[in-house]
Amino acid sequence: MLSDARNRIKHVIRSASSSWAESGVDVDKDMDAFIKALDKHDKKALKKCFSSYVQKNDKELDQEIDELFAAYPGPTDSWKWSMDSTQSYSSASDEAREYVTHTAILKSHGKNYYIYIEYTEGEFAGKDRYGICCVDFTTPEVQAAYSDQRFDLTSYRGCDSWEGEERYKLHVTIDHKGEYLTCRILNAETIFTSSEKYYSYKDFLNFVNDNQSINDLRQKFGNENASREYLEDVYYKVNDGENLYVRISLRPMAGNEIMRLDLVDEDNYVRKLFVDIKE
Repeated sequence: MLSDARNRIKHVIRSASSSWAESGVDVDKDMDAFIKALDKHDKKALKKCFSSYVQKNDKELDQEIDELFAAYPGPTDSWKWSMDSTQSYSSASDEAREYVTHTAILKSHGKNYYIYIEYTEGEFAGKDRYGICCVDFTTPEVQAAYSDQRFDLTSYRGCDSWEGEERYKLHVTIDHKGEYLTCRILNAETIFTSSEKYYSYKDFLNFVNDNQSINDLRQKFGNENASREYLEDVYYKVNDGENLYVRISLRPMAGNEIMRLDLVDEDNYVRKLFVDIKE
């Protein structure tokens, strides 16, 4: 109970499409300034984007910024927030603050780069952590391996990667094993394998209406382009529009049997195509 009281965290999932409060406008403005400084490789301007606490206490900030400049090719073609964020409160004596977390997705040269931030809105410990006080940059390869739980390819573990380290700094992770393509499906980066031919979602729907065997489907359409084994989902890119995929959900514990078919894009569920409900 005492531990809970000292580390009380309240999470509220918010849609990025909802209207922002005044603090949301501030974080948008500050993130835009951060990305502009990143694209210009303007170290002085980038430093100013961090809270006073980070500027004063992170003795390796110059080196961390150099690592970020080397890791991110730029320029940024576009950027957006991921589809969710958290709003949190910590009451620990040296951590007392209200803050939000967001992940910005930066598009550069056709690839997605990820910048997670913690943004302090209320400071109660006298630490000058207002604004951007924690940044975690990852490449698409690192994010895809992490999202797919392919921990044989990366040592990155999200916030757990900082255990035993100073939290309030600029974290940069680029290390991964091997070379592989990635893409963004349903609000997460994933490892992607290209195909010689892409089909319409209607081709998959017509097949599944008659046959719910994933093995037979693979024989007809080839292997999937992406998968999340821990969810028992596989994905096929379709040619009905840009960044559209058929998500095939397998029946739990059945292995070979298709339970559901959905059309999805980079961030959203688009429409239900097929559901096989069994007792």
